Order: sequence, then structure tokens, then C-alpha cells
Amino acid sequence: MGSIAGVAATAGPLISGVLTSTVGWRWAFAINLPIGGLCVALTLRQVRHPADRSSRPIDGLAQASVLTAVVGFIGGLNEVGRFGLFSPVVIGAFLVSLLAAGLFALRQRLSPIPTIPLPMMASRAFTGGTLIGFLFNFGFYGMIFAASVFFQQHNGLSPALAGIAPRPAAAVTMTAATTGYAGTASAALNTSDRPGQPRASQ
Repeated sequence: MGSIAGVAATAGPLISGVLTSTVGWRWAFAINLPIGGLCVALTLRQVRHPADRSSRPIDGLAQASVLTAVVGFIGGLNEVGRFGLFSPVVIGAFLVSLLAAGLFALRQRLSPIPTIPLPMMASRAFTGGTLIGFLFNFGFYGMIFAASVFFQQHNGLSPALAGIAPRPAAAVTMTAATTGYAGTASAALNTSDRPGQPRASQ
């Protein structure tokens, strides 16, 4: 997953920079439509339906509250530079995000089939891993976004060159993720070879 995220962090700003420099910035978003449609078509064609059709229903209210919370939070952050941190627009966006997050938490507590099972929410390993992942991704992808804007506005780079400039950070992430996974896999294999431990399946 880390390697895939590194590839996405490398290719995304570069491709969007080239599109912005050539056909316009709107295509940096519009290009996701045919790619998403292709992914949906391949999923419907290649992924088999489970034999047990008694799947859990989709909680539309929970999904909408999460979407509203994320959009409000990101929208508020994006408008800080233009309106200021304590402007009504920014504060309103953060309040909407907070209310939506509270609605999601309340929905999870009252729903007979919560989107995220409550025992999982009570797990320290789950909540701690989720928090660490959020902080890392918030900082890393926020850095890529801020760096691209800085390179264009302060260093005068074109969108394409600004997409290339943060590549060392993405390369470090890919390398760390790959070596970390290799080390974990090696440790698991070594553990399975110890006396009294089950051997890894061949």
C-alpha cells in the first residue's frame, strides 16, 4: 500500500501539472471520470458476486455525514489563505464538519448495523493505527499540495515543473514502504522457521 501511495503521490501532481499547462486545470479533475468509469466496468466484469447475497445494507446517512465532514474540513482549510482563519466562511465550514462528524458518531452508536463495528472502535490498535495513518497522510499529502502552490507562486515554476519538484519526498516514501514491507516479511519468515513455530506455507 505504501508503494502504491508513493506512485500515486509521484504521478498525480506530475500528470495534473502537465494537464494544467496544456489543456487547462479542469482536466486535472475531469480525467478521473473516465478512469473511474473504467474501474467500475472492470469491477463489474471481473469481480464475482458472493454466493451469500445477504449483505449488509448501505447506511446512506452515515456515508453522507462522513462525506460532509471531510468536505467541510478540507474546504475550510483551503479557504484559510483567502479569508483568514477566523473568517465566517472558514469557521462555518469547520462547524459544519464538526456537526457532521458528531452526527456520524451518533449514528454509529444508535444504528443496529453500524458502518464501523463498535468493538473495533474500542480497540486501541485500530484507533491508534487509524490516528497515526491520518496524521501521516494529512502531513504528507498536505505538504505536496502546499509545495506545489509554493513552487508556482514564489519560485515562478510552471505547473508541470511544480509537479516534478516534490518527487524526492515521494521517492523516500516509496523506498521506506518497500523496505519496511520486506523487513516485516523477512521477520515473519524467520519466526515461522524457529523450532515450535509453524512453518510458512510453500
